[in-house]
Amino acid sequence: MVGQDGQKQILTVPGANGEFRSEDIEDLADVLSLTKVILVQLEISISAISTALELAKKANIKIVLDPASPNASLSTKTFQDIDVVKPNAAEAEAITGIKVINQASGKTAANKILSFGAKAVSVEIPSEGNLLVTNEGEYFVPHFPIQSIDATGAGDAFSASLAVMLSEGKDLRFAVKFASAAAALKTKSLGAQDPLPYRDEVISLLSKDNSERK
Repeated sequence: MVGQDGQKQILTVPGANGEFRSEDIEDLADVLSLTKVILVQLEISISAISTALELAKKANIKIVLDPASPNASLSTKTFQDIDVVKPNAAEAEAITGIKVINQASGKTAANKILSFGAKAVSVEIPSEGNLLVTNEGEYFVPHFPIQSIDATGAGDAFSASLAVMLSEGKDLRFAVKFASAAAALKTKSLGAQDPLPYRDEVISLLSKDNSERK
């Protein structure tokens, strides 16, 4: 569902996701061992998530956590295994209790997640952009100037693009900027899947943005 401002309105029907268990993850252990990055959301059982994280850690696989469905009960200890946590403002508040309304509050929330043991946090700042925070510093990527029609799936586009860039060995800052561009392009059209951008579209937007900033 989409509001008049182009922002998504979420209705969750777990369906098969609610039946996905740790045993299902264990059956995929051989496949997981071949990956460089896994992307985890909180829309499956906590037991399945815990098993996936355990297998990834043993295989030295990078872990990206998109905490969709922030009402899920995830132990703060779990964050010690996470390489990058990518919450939107509402998810960051659910995890930390800190309301994210600007870069300052976003940094505070991100630092609290870092204190749980995560290595990096990329938090969405409402109407502004995405703020990457690590123990080494911070990096802000402003929203790209695109007319948004439907934000449904933008977070998924961001998370998937971020994971792809990390799997290719790209620098975390570049990965976040690439993901931000992909998310922006997704919002140009209605729908969650068909409007997902191709790589060349993202690269074109990044090139245009770099030219305009010179």
